Amino acid sequence: DYSFTLFPLLDYSGRPDYVADCLVHGRFAIIVDGAPNAIIGPANLTLLLKSPEDAYFPFYYSTLGMILRFIGLVTSLFLPGFWIALSSYNVEQIPYPLLATISMSRIGLPIPGPIEAILMIGMFELFREAGERLPKAV
Repeated sequence: DYSFTLFPLLDYSGRPDYVADCLVHGRFAIIVDGAPNAIIGPANLTLLLKSPEDAYFPFYYSTLGMILRFIGLVTSLFLPGFWIALSSYNVEQIPYPLLATISMSRIGLPIPGPIEAILMIGMFELFREAGERLPKAV
């Protein structure tokens, strides 16, 4: 449908029980002979937040886990930007002892805070991609 979307349109899974559960719930799966993963679609936010183990737990436990994963997603999206805004532009909002500790730890660093955050997020993305491409789980 769309070339550029906020969320991926397809999901990948190597678990046969999860693929079968997705098929039962009206999704399609592309399974290639010799490939360890199946492609599941269409993917939406609820499918991406769902864990394959949720099918084996009671409804309330799996819903609580999904809510916690959503809270973690929102926190990981907004916390780096909030920290950069606070430490770079609204320094007066940080308590003085914490500000002194932060400023002492930043002495001698060649990279400013916003660029350091962008590099850190980029490195996390590279490590995530490398972890997905490993032949076996580490």
